[in-house]
Amino acid sequence: MQVSQKTVYRWIGAKKLRAAKIGHKTYRVLEKDLMSFVNKHVS
Repeated sequence: MQVSQKTVYRWIGAKKLRAAKIGHKTYRVLEKDLMSFVNKHVS
């Protein structure tokens, strides 16, 4: 998606991108959640 890791963390923190925290700074994003995010934010 050509965005920084920090941007992805911001999206997760803002609840724009759904993810499960599995470590200190490790998240798991399901494919369906990523596709939903992409469909909502890409025109």
